[in-house]
Amino acid sequence: MKRVFVIYLMLCLFNSSLLNAAVTHAWNTHYQNIGVRFNPDKSQFVVFSHDRITKWDMETGKLLASFDTYMSDFKRYPHRNSKLIDVDDYLLELVFSDGDGSIHRFSLLQGQYINFPKFNHGLRIFHGYVDGNKMVYTTTGDYNVSIYDQNTSKDKIVHEKYFGFIQVPVFHKVVIIKDKGEFLFVDGSTYKKKKLGVKNTYSYIHNMPDDWMEAYSGGRDTRETVQFVNLVTGKKEAYKGEEAKKLYYPKSVPQPKTEFIRTIVRSDDKYYYQFYNSGNYEDGKQTYYKYGIRKVEQVTGKIIREVDISSSQDDFLAVLERVKQNEQVAFKEFKINFNQLPLPYSFDYNSASAREIQTIPFVKFGSHPSVGSKEFAIGKIMDCYDGGVIVLTMSFTQGASSQTSHFYIRQYDKYGLLIDSKDLGKTIKQGGGFDQITRFTIEPMNRGYSAVARWEMGKGVQQKNYAGGCND
Repeated sequence: MKRVFVIYLMLCLFNSSLLNAAVTHAWNTHYQNIGVRFNPDKSQFVVFSHDRITKWDMETGKLLASFDTYMSDFKRYPHRNSKLIDVDDYLLELVFSDGDGSIHRFSLLQGQYINFPKFNHGLRIFHGYVDGNKMVYTTTGDYNVSIYDQNTSKDKIVHEKYFGFIQVPVFHKVVIIKDKGEFLFVDGSTYKKKKLGVKNTYSYIHNMPDDWMEAYSGGRDTRETVQFVNLVTGKKEAYKGEEAKKLYYPKSVPQPKTEFIRTIVRSDDKYYYQFYNSGNYEDGKQTYYKYGIRKVEQVTGKIIREVDISSSQDDFLAVLERVKQNEQVAFKEFKINFNQLPLPYSFDYNSASAREIQTIPFVKFGSHPSVGSKEFAIGKIMDCYDGGVIVLTMSFTQGASSQTSHFYIRQYDKYGLLIDSKDLGKTIKQGGGFDQITRFTIEPMNRGYSAVARWEMGKGVQQKNYAGGCND
């Protein structure tokens, strides 16, 4: 009787969520900004974007549940560069990372944000779900890999002190670990660990057919060698040279009938599931796309079903306006940190001053790119009539025995969108001297500027000349 009551309660909660919020996702600039996960038989899937979480039936195209992502504790929505980390196999909870690197757990059963369990070893990084809803995480302080079983409230360290990276494939059967140059995997059900016998440098699990992973050397699109490994059967395929560059799927499985392999979110022997877009909206220099998910037959390329996960254009524009208003507030706070520079301006290492801006929302959430551990505002080159601005910034990194300062000219439009960036070079201080030093001068030029940057490396000098300006 208790089990029947639990199932009944679940149905009531899902039905109430549909009555309260039956809306879909805002259009997006890129499909990679949208997270999608299927249940094991691929009959249902969950979609995450910064504005909304939805659950769908793949066979009927029906919207099963829809939730607003507003975070009441922080009085804001997630930033639009937030990313889905993973959804459990039951499609009952998910974890995403916000633009500032913080992670949040949402229950589709309760329709609200919930706390993480009290992990016995302390949560450092959350990696995903395995074997149903077991949680894979890196422990605090010691870089151990642990799996937490939500059904028993127990966790187990499955690998100690790794030096590499962790990956959890979307089919949730194993955890892939690269440690000290060696690939291993842990069975999510038994916790047994095995060596993969893979010698390549990098691994890739996205867009892979179920049970497979890819390991390669060289760049992702200029691969020198590639190995495909079936993590369940142990089957391996290895290729090199021109053949390696052309293959993105193992030969022993059907090849998807698409030129856009990276739009695939899940695939098996019979079907693949991928993003498609059915419209776009131009907003200045930014294009937004109306995305959906389609099911396609592997052998024939026949489209079995298309599910439109996106809102109407009017609803999207309402969300876009809200996002712009929020980001305008953050952008305004960003701009007031830059005092006007006297032009012409030459950077003087002995007298220059800067203001740290690493913690303000515009920088913390990634609207302003930061390439160092700290970001500094040096000064403003000019205001544009339309509300945009051109500024001089410095990214700073303190290493074990060195200091690196990297200088940029950044231009933003009136909405705070980065529209131009000029790399003025970096200065590297090592001990009592300099391994590299950059010197630059910025001159005014008819509602714009010109810049000359010189890199000094030992006895050699490199020079770059730049020009830019407002579009008003």
